[in-house]
Amino acid sequence: MLTIDIAIATWKDRIYMVERMLLPPIEGVRYVVSWQEHAGRALPEGIRCRLSRECGGDDGDVEVYRFDLKGVSRNRNNAIDHCRGDVVIMSDDDLVYSRKGIDNVRDTFKGMPDLDLAVFRVDFPNIKSYPVSGCNLGIPLPKGYWVSMVEVAFRRKMTGDLRCHPQLGLGAEFFQSGEDEMFVISAIKRGLNCRFVNKNLCSHPALSTGYKSTPGILRGQGAIIGIMYPLSGVIRILLKAWRLNRAGEARFLIALKHLAAGLVSKSKLFDCPRCYRW
Repeated sequence: MLTIDIAIATWKDRIYMVERMLLPPIEGVRYVVSWQEHAGRALPEGIRCRLSRECGGDDGDVEVYRFDLKGVSRNRNNAIDHCRGDVVIMSDDDLVYSRKGIDNVRDTFKGMPDLDLAVFRVDFPNIKSYPVSGCNLGIPLPKGYWVSMVEVAFRRKMTGDLRCHPQLGLGAEFFQSGEDEMFVISAIKRGLNCRFVNKNLCSHPALSTGYKSTPGILRGQGAIIGIMYPLSGVIRILLKAWRLNRAGEARFLIALKHLAAGLVSKSKLFDCPRCYRW
């Protein structure tokens, strides 16, 4: 049987949200939780009673690892580091899973033995554009589509040391978004077989932080635009700033300032500015 680990990044008292996410036990499925800023809190009873032997329980399906470094990318990486399943599903602490969604992942990887990474549909409260059908992923990504980490599942042994970039995402100093796209871009640049799969994985009832137009998030978006579109990045950030202004999400000049700062500074993300692998 193809085994699945759901890698959940959480922090502070949001561990109680993880407790509400757990489905009734499913054979071959485990939850691997990385818990930042735990402050020594006790685990909720609903998690404690399902702990695996590795985390001091009986033989349950949940593992919790307390983590003291900062940044959502490092938190996600800690969860990945503790995964042992054939397939890893990336997760936040505010998702709603179903048995059908988990089966969609298992059936996809079982039916496509050469597939390394898949991006699935997630029901967001906002309208989000997805490709109309399944397709292979390349750079740039399909028109109008942006990646959310909670859509991603990958075959663990084939992806090797692929991780979220620690300088991207919430909690990072400068680029506070973009870790999602960078993860998939890095997979593509490594020659992995990456595909959008037109099946539902889960739902995300809360509004994503990616919709906010803070300076750090805009800098991350500018960096990713520059990475995916090295020749037309300047024109694209102008267009994005105009769209944000029109939608009332940010004033044009302010949005343009931070998008441009991210685009200009994107080389900080790489040992070699021309290389997408970090």
